[in-house]
Amino acid sequence: MENQPTQQALAPDLTTLLASNVHEVKNLLAQLFLALDEAAITAQSDCPKLAQRLTDMRLTGRRVHDRLLHILTVYKAESGFFSANLGAYDPAEVIEDLTLEAKSLVGDRLTVTSVCHAPAHWYFDRYLVESALTNALHNALRQARGRIALSARDEVGYLVLKVEDDGPGFPGEMLQSRSVPVANGEDGHTGLGLYFSRTAAAAHQDKDRAGFVRIENGGALGGAVFSLHLP
Repeated sequence: MENQPTQQALAPDLTTLLASNVHEVKNLLAQLFLALDEAAITAQSDCPKLAQRLTDMRLTGRRVHDRLLHILTVYKAESGFFSANLGAYDPAEVIEDLTLEAKSLVGDRLTVTSVCHAPAHWYFDRYLVESALTNALHNALRQARGRIALSARDEVGYLVLKVEDDGPGFPGEMLQSRSVPVANGEDGHTGLGLYFSRTAAAAHQDKDRAGFVRIENGGALGGAVFSLHLP
């Protein structure tokens, strides 16, 4: 009788399978975003209400994209296949790109401002940093009442990138969470985005220092304050 392949032999490498499918879904989402962008531009003059609805759909789609990235990254980190790809980047460019994205998603509904008081170059993984900040930004876009502020500063040898809003702030259980996602957070929060951000921050190390995330309520705008600290 011929040898039957074992279940282990038939099973694909899970990391490879996840990565390939995440990339495929991301490409599909990119096509969807393009179609929504074109539709929103067309509807802007003919039907403002439809244009706003399309903008909301674009934000929802980007949140789906965020979740896929978070799941894959956290899985890689837990499996030992994750590390930061460091390079010299300008924090001002990162903040500017995020500001432009935010303005494209909210139009005149919110005021988005930014300021940068950081060196022209800092070593970090731009993809991870932008992903963490994008997650915070998308949360701010949903919660802000009228204002969002982005900033980059050099504080005691750390690059501190912040996203602030004037919304109701972070839920209490999220403020208390330190390492694991919240299973059933308020207002649909699961804690996965925060867990991803902490994983991305910790991947940035310089000698005996590691990156970290701080979340709090208050700040200059009175709402949620997300800060990413990179050594």
